[in-house]
Amino acid sequence: MNSIEIITKFVDAINTKNLSEIDNLSHENFKLIDAHKNEISGKTIIIASWKKYFELFPNYHISISEILENSTINVILGEASAGYFSHKFNKIINNWNIPIAIKAIVYNKQIIEWQIFADTKIPFESIVE
Repeated sequence: MNSIEIITKFVDAINTKNLSEIDNLSHENFKLIDAHKNEISGKTIIIASWKKYFELFPNYHISISEILENSTINVILGEASAGYFSHKFNKIINNWNIPIAIKAIVYNKQIIEWQIFADTKIPFESIVE
């Protein structure tokens, strides 16, 4: 598999909330950098973080419009969408859709770095009860 195929499979795993596939495609030294430059490192904590994120935003979805590739760094351009799961109302509320860019680095056929660039104001504001 080439980098674009690995990235596409990783996004598909995110979109289907397939934590075992996310785990399979994540390098042992996986590093996630969010839009505020917070870093989470290590496969175990990354999987736990994705699980928690999917609980908050159960319909989280990344739509890829383009992947730019060079020898080491790949850039995903697209949109992210979701809605917040309200325990008060027991349903998803406050759906949002935002432009997103992601820097993805593939090493040994696994994702080793995933850095998100997005305006998080709308997603944060959706978290209300």
